[in-house]
Amino acid sequence: MRPVMRDERGAAAVEMALVLPVLIGLIMGTVEIGLVGLVSNNLDNTTQAVARKIRTGEADAPASATDFKTAICAGMFETQTACNAKLAVSVRKFASFAAAQAAAGDAPDNSFDAGTAGDVILVKATYQWPFFMPFFTLTYQQSGPTTVVLDSRTTFKNEPYT
Repeated sequence: MRPVMRDERGAAAVEMALVLPVLIGLIMGTVEIGLVGLVSNNLDNTTQAVARKIRTGEADAPASATDFKTAICAGMFETQTACNAKLAVSVRKFASFAAAQAAAGDAPDNSFDAGTAGDVILVKATYQWPFFMPFFTLTYQQSGPTTVVLDSRTTFKNEPYT
């Protein structure tokens, strides 16, 4: 039995079998967290760009929650149909920034009221993003065992357009 115990052939293969799954998991997790950051940043930028059209009173500004979702989905990485299924939005008018701040934590309810010149507007968008590595979802707001919620919020006062 001693000759078998001293034989070191194959030790590298055993070490590789122990270390490789952990290494692959770390690499995949890093890539996935980077992808979530990219999608979250894209959601923020797209929401800001579409909200700016409302703020400035542009002629091609969204006129309904459906139009708002369509405009945001046009800037996302998925097809329009897939994005619409994962995206929830709301655009609401408030009397003051304090009132808008009080409602900022609520989930979007697909309401739409772009207000008029000088109104305070709160824009909310949430996007469901699937994770392949479920244990990395613990640092995000979860909507299921392998899905996280990405949020974008902005509050502004409509410009005095005429």
